[in-house]
Amino acid sequence: QHIACSVHLFDLILLNVTAESSPDKRKELEIVSSDFMFLALELFYPRPIGLVFEVSDSTSDSSSAHSQLNTRRKQWEQHIEIGSQLILSLMDEKELLRITERDLALILASIDTATSPGATSTTSPFVEPSVYAACNSLVAALIQRFPKQLYTCCPSLIASVDNLFRHALWGSLQDTAPSSIGNNDNKAKTLSTSKNNNDIGDNSMTTTVTVVNNRCQRIVRLTELLVPHRDVLKKHVLGMIHEFVTALQDPNFHPYRKQSLMPAIYNLLDMLTVHETQTLNAMMTSSSNTGKAMFKSV
Repeated sequence: QHIACSVHLFDLILLNVTAESSPDKRKELEIVSSDFMFLALELFYPRPIGLVFEVSDSTSDSSSAHSQLNTRRKQWEQHIEIGSQLILSLMDEKELLRITERDLALILASIDTATSPGATSTTSPFVEPSVYAACNSLVAALIQRFPKQLYTCCPSLIASVDNLFRHALWGSLQDTAPSSIGNNDNKAKTLSTSKNNNDIGDNSMTTTVTVVNNRCQRIVRLTELLVPHRDVLKKHVLGMIHEFVTALQDPNFHPYRKQSLMPAIYNLLDMLTVHETQTLNAMMTSSSNTGKAMFKSV
């Protein structure tokens, strides 16, 4: 919490820095800018997970633990937003901080840490909408401002984009669109899909249309930014296309998600040459005949 407060205060200081600010003041900020960027990256820690309770645990203990978990998750959301905002501010202040290829790799690794789906039954594989928006905006800004430098860490870039793509592909049990709270009309507009065995709770989840639409729109814009760099990234996007086609084979995959994500898939397909398309066809054939048929329909 202390780190978050320090990072936020430094971001507020940067807002008051202008080209007309004294050279001494800018020099002082330049000296500490790198340190505060690394502090901001420390705020990109994994989503707080729940605790496993024994049958003998009292209801009050369980309720208290859930309350503490919700508090920690709210703090986590705030920390991600604060950290991403400072990094975006430092991108605008090129004279204060020169972001290197190493810095870009660290930023992408931090985003990957915050957005990676959980691997065990005690973790939720999906992040809250505010965290998704913050990480998506940060990745988009990196692609727009440091495209050539990102070529040195393509796997890290694609890993972050793939995480965001999966969040749009499957939604989340925890997602709640602000506009749906207290609105019966919006609550009625829900999408039901299946969760995989690694998710918390039962095998059904409900995600509001608003959240699904927002995430799909964001991932579409993100893939649009990748297209101009097809020569470098074309081999790295095959996994996302394959994952989408695999999702289409799930009988519980909602048609609305397919419709919303198709522009993103078309962007990724536009990046492929004949060689990558043949590779993708081979991947579909090796997985299942259904997958190949689904790919042809796309």
